[in-house]
Amino acid sequence: MRTPLRARILRLPLPLLLILATLLATACSDDASAPLPVADDAAWAWANPRPAGYSLAAVAFADDAVGLAVGPLGVIYRTADGGATWSLVPSGVGAQLNAVVWPSPGTAVAVGYPGTILRSEDAGLSWTVVPTFTNGRLQCVAFADPRHGMILGSEGTVLRTADGGVTWTGTAGPRGPFVSDLAYLDAQTAIALTGSPFLLRTTDAGATWNLDLSPAEGIDSPGLLAAAFADPLTGTVVGTGGAILRTADGGATWTAQASGTTRDLDFVACADAASAVAGGREGPLLRTDDGGVTWHEADAETDQPLRGAALTPGGTGVIIGASGTLLCSTDHGATWVDRTTGPRMKLHDLAFTAGGVGIAVGAGGTVLRTTDDGVTWAARTSGTTAYLDDVTFIDDRQGFIVGMEGVILATADAGLTWSPRASGTDLSLEAVAFANALEGFIVGEAGVILHSTDGGSTWTNQDSGSSDWLVRVELLDAQRAFAIGFSGGGILVTTDGGRHWQPHPDATLPRLRGIDFVDGDVGLAVGSEGAIARTADGGATWRRVASGTLEDLADVAFRDAEFGVAAGRAGTLLHTWDGGRTWRLGADMRAPGIWSVAFTPDGTACAVGANGAILRRAGPGRR
Repeated sequence: MRTPLRARILRLPLPLLLILATLLATACSDDASAPLPVADDAAWAWANPRPAGYSLAAVAFADDAVGLAVGPLGVIYRTADGGATWSLVPSGVGAQLNAVVWPSPGTAVAVGYPGTILRSEDAGLSWTVVPTFTNGRLQCVAFADPRHGMILGSEGTVLRTADGGVTWTGTAGPRGPFVSDLAYLDAQTAIALTGSPFLLRTTDAGATWNLDLSPAEGIDSPGLLAAAFADPLTGTVVGTGGAILRTADGGATWTAQASGTTRDLDFVACADAASAVAGGREGPLLRTDDGGVTWHEADAETDQPLRGAALTPGGTGVIIGASGTLLCSTDHGATWVDRTTGPRMKLHDLAFTAGGVGIAVGAGGTVLRTTDDGVTWAARTSGTTAYLDDVTFIDDRQGFIVGMEGVILATADAGLTWSPRASGTDLSLEAVAFANALEGFIVGEAGVILHSTDGGSTWTNQDSGSSDWLVRVELLDAQRAFAIGFSGGGILVTTDGGRHWQPHPDATLPRLRGIDFVDGDVGLAVGSEGAIARTADGGATWRRVASGTLEDLADVAFRDAEFGVAAGRAGTLLHTWDGGRTWRLGADMRAPGIWSVAFTPDGTACAVGANGAILRRAGPGRR
């Protein structure tokens, strides 16, 4: 039943207002404490998904055709065809962008942190940085008309403009941990949401703010997170626990609407007084076409967390989310099409032949193949749904994949087709490597080690002397090999072709996950909490080197004796130009997690990870 809620605005002294706002506000953004990227000249770029895999934060449209979406690292996507296609537009900054708005059809403003304001006068094709006096987190931006606008940020930051965003001046505002949304009702009146069960309202264009408790009356005190107004009178506010409130009188009274969900609603957008969509990062996506009298789930098939939406009066709709998700609609949100292309299954490993063919493998039996240095990838049939952990090639045509449930797959045509091989075990197989055309090893769960002397046609079990989960194997030649045990840490070593395996005597080695030898002497191993160990004597002794990160590292690979890349599960990319002696944080791609890195024959680095992430770094690296 819809319950009318009578407005009551408390006009409190500013200090009391600030204290109350601070107590009731709760953190909402998962990027609030994200570190700033470290500049690097490495040209990493997204190869999958496309147009890119950045988790977007906000979207807005100037009309039914031209729209912008913004996100981390200064990322700006632009569409000129209602969302059918998108392109990355250079922003000139590396800041986290949190919001974007159109003061007029040709002018756009985007804001973020630290203290970043961008402005475009050519419908988002190019951008200039607007000077500002703050380094704080700028969270929300809204305009009452083409000239008058406001930005709200952390710790009470309020910036106002009267010239369309060319210049901004500051004033004291609603202080608290964060402000989640801002909406104008008219040139003087605006409301701000702080994740609490009340609103902050200004009636003098942001010069002063008053506490409005009206939405909190008669409901179970949700945290209000997002607002959208179709006109100065008609608006919708959504929040935690599936809360939806609607006003038809500019916020004088509010009506609670039945959403049909108890999940948090993080965003709302409206095309007009009748049509709106609302959703959250855990779903569902809701739609109304009767002014909120009824809400029902929209037809949008995606498993990605959703973060924001835009609707136009002409029927164009776009929803943005994690891993570059772009859902588009042309029928006022009734149906949605995912414009993000490319596979989204988790990828765990990749390898390249000397001839340039690349294979990436991962969850659900996924096998992807590339013949253009990783620019484009095509799915190949694996014949299994098992999780595939590792891939390697013996030569330009023969290769092997291993995975869970004892799966071994082989190819004799450079990855076009794959067929099973008997492993003799149902344990998970984690890694495979060959010393030459005949000698190969596979390692995996419970210390399992399989050995082949006939090019992988048959495999026999070897006694590792360990029950550790072995996750990598590296061969220096047919006699010398190293197996990494992750659970218990350390390295197993053989010097007689696997007949005997012994723990490395250095008990101080950290928990490791990846290993690569530059030559017969120099090798690098990486693991938990940013651990990197280096050997210069063929693995006889190892020495810890500084990585500059505490993030877990999953893999390491070298293009030549000097240049190498280490990758981590938090999307970390590290570079070295001196054979692993020193490391530098590379470009932060905000990938959800990188599990493997490899080089193509021409020196292009490719990395794969969660949500189908494939990254490329073309050409030799520069210091």
